[in-house]
Amino acid sequence: MPCTLLIADDHWVVRQALRTVVAGRPDLIVVGEAADGFQAVELSDKLKPDLMLLDISLPGISGMQVLEQLNTRAVSPAVIVFTMHPADQYARHVRSLGAKGFLSKDSDAGTILITLDRIMKGEIVFPLQPNPEKTRRKQAPRRTVDLLSKREEEVLRGLVRGERNAAIAQHLGISSKTISTYRRRLFEKLNVENNAELVAFATRSGLI
Repeated sequence: MPCTLLIADDHWVVRQALRTVVAGRPDLIVVGEAADGFQAVELSDKLKPDLMLLDISLPGISGMQVLEQLNTRAVSPAVIVFTMHPADQYARHVRSLGAKGFLSKDSDAGTILITLDRIMKGEIVFPLQPNPEKTRRKQAPRRTVDLLSKREEEVLRGLVRGERNAAIAQHLGISSKTISTYRRRLFEKLNVENNAELVAFATRSGLI
């Protein structure tokens, strides 16, 4: 019996590319596509797919929040996170949320199919993690985190979960413009240049 697959990504081109990758496999059938996080959860509940390829950065609710919601279901797909974000900064966190695999959007068709094959066999497929000794040397001092206000830390957690500014703003009851100001302030205080470095900092500091 073929294995069923749900693709959750907000870019139509990506969804079509993934369909093309699995098109020649009679043992893999794409049963649905989701363009946002809410739709990913809804279609998972409705279609009961065996597998889900899930982007982290989705409109509505983020891929992280999708994973959290799927964890509450009695039956849920084996989720493979498919993202442009670096594995060393996201893989550990999504694994803790129940993901069964992690794929970079730079992966070629062969790597994608091999990963799907392994997960269909019940394996958990994640990239090798950084050397623990190197991670310890790079750890940020806790006192840096203590410089953040409660609201800055709330915004930081939202960004780390992959939420968009509008979603964080709605949750906190403030404007998207204010979230942008907090984001800029976080970058300055923590001496980071992008969201990936922000996630790395949060991981080293024990915030996620």
